[in-house]
Amino acid sequence: MLYKCLIRPCWEFSIAAWANIPEKGIRLLEQLQGRCLRTILGTKSHAATDAIEVITNVMPVRLRIQQLCALELTRIKQKPHDSHLQLLLQQAIVSESSLTPMRFIYYQSKRVHSIFDELEIVPEHKIQAEEILSDGRIEYIDIFHGNHTHNESASRDQVDAFITWHRYESLLAFTDGAVTEFGRGSSAVVLLPLELGAPEVEVKQVQATLMSSLETEIAALVLAMEQAVMYLEDNYMKSKMKQGKLIILSDCKSAIKCILRRPVMSHHHHHRCRNRVGCVGQGPHRL
Repeated sequence: MLYKCLIRPCWEFSIAAWANIPEKGIRLLEQLQGRCLRTILGTKSHAATDAIEVITNVMPVRLRIQQLCALELTRIKQKPHDSHLQLLLQQAIVSESSLTPMRFIYYQSKRVHSIFDELEIVPEHKIQAEEILSDGRIEYIDIFHGNHTHNESASRDQVDAFITWHRYESLLAFTDGAVTEFGRGSSAVVLLPLELGAPEVEVKQVQATLMSSLETEIAALVLAMEQAVMYLEDNYMKSKMKQGKLIILSDCKSAIKCILRRPVMSHHHHHRCRNRVGCVGQGPHRL
């Protein structure tokens, strides 16, 4: 429905932080919801709000706030005991505490809270970095075998020899990331298909948030995995690749180490990396 998709999410945003607004604010929200629903349905201005909410299957504002508070309390209960939200909740339920948003959430959700003692709440699963690449299908390849040279021509020859050796046997991807002077990051991937004479696949991605150069390089590696998964979805390509590898070539050793050593990465790239490595690892391929 138009109201549920476009209008209601606007005033519901971050409701846990302002749910304890005065009664005047609640009445304004009720007037807003009633006016919007009348406009959408084309009814008269004196039509009963309760009847319109029943017809449109829209929950009254007060009940909706109570429902969202209950959901928020359930989410907080799933957090680890040492999390900041759990500590704030424990402080809020002290009788001497003031009516903070957290205490208001607890008060609005007391019916849900009363049955928590009889239920076992499954703790929220906190993604550990070790879970991303735990299948052992990923390895680091040093093209120069530790013999790094400052001779650009010799380095280029080593890279060309490596590409020639693995071309048409493994899926090759080149990645690069860059950051503008305004902090806007972008990532690029060039994928070399397995078919002889097939055109290269070029993909670019501009990040919507401010990023460091390392983050753009990591995003480029993840983007290469995503493009490889899309490419390997073709059954013919999978059978042709057989026991081959997906080889991603990057000149940023720090980004490679972030993937291999599993340090703390941004949640977005963490989730994308885990999913794409899992997709690549479903077959007989290695990364």
